[in-house]
Amino acid sequence: MGRLIVLIGLPGSGKTFWSKEYISKHPNTKRVNRDTLREMVDFTGPYSKKNEAMNRSLRNACIYHLLLLGYDVISDDTNVYKDKRNEMIDYIQLVMPDTEIQYVQMITSIEDCIARDAARDRTVGEKVIKGMASSSDCYHGSKGANT
Repeated sequence: MGRLIVLIGLPGSGKTFWSKEYISKHPNTKRVNRDTLREMVDFTGPYSKKNEAMNRSLRNACIYHLLLLGYDVISDDTNVYKDKRNEMIDYIQLVMPDTEIQYVQMITSIEDCIARDAARDRTVGEKVIKGMASSSDCYHGSKGANT
């Protein structure tokens, strides 16, 4: 039985750092990330609902095949929207019902996320982070994620 570890957090909350640290200690774990898939397929081309639906399908297929090969898998997308998160989880539970699902919520203040994002080469920006925080089911106020 494989395990899917679903990280939940805003851009800049430490998801990629957490993934790298975890994988360094658990070599039978692989990472799947929609940003990486998007860059691979479209060179971060223009946003469209069609492209994002394709990207989510690719993510699900990658997770499925890695689990099938016997790996544990980390999804370190933001995963802050319950409907998008459940789309992935429902699919994996349908095709691999014995998969253990584990959630890790990043507890990072919105201010820290904004500061970390600003220090990156490719930033999403303060407006996007605040928008995600206010419209997600995980963040309320500036203290960080709700657990």
